[in-house]
Amino acid sequence: MRNLLVYIIVFIALSSASASLAGPTVGDDDTNVAVGHLSLDSCHFDFGVINADTIVEGSMRFRNTGTAPLQILAIFSECGCTTSSYTADAVGPGESGEIKISFDSKNRRPGPFRKTLRIRSNADNPRVMLTVKGTI
Repeated sequence: MRNLLVYIIVFIALSSASASLAGPTVGDDDTNVAVGHLSLDSCHFDFGVINADTIVEGSMRFRNTGTAPLQILAIFSECGCTTSSYTADAVGPGESGEIKISFDSKNRRPGPFRKTLRIRSNADNPRVMLTVKGTI
């Protein structure tokens, strides 16, 4: 019984400590938290018709339509044939940055392709998906 009481006290102490470390969250009624918002020109990028065994590159602009600096943290691809690079510095409110996309058609079958890039950022929409497509 005494051990149970100790566990309960430790649990309550840790819960209140983690809640105070978390700070305000977006949507709290009593706070105005500034956050960035990632806006893409489009959620689709089309390479069109490309030649087999080539690497094609393109770029897409994004804009911070939020009220605080926006930073892209990472972009994940579902396979190694699609890679990307991006503006690494924080993008201020109203400013824009660039995502560069590369697709390698080597060893790919002729026909349409569709790949997904998952963009992770510090914005209020922290996970945004971008579809990359074309035809080999």
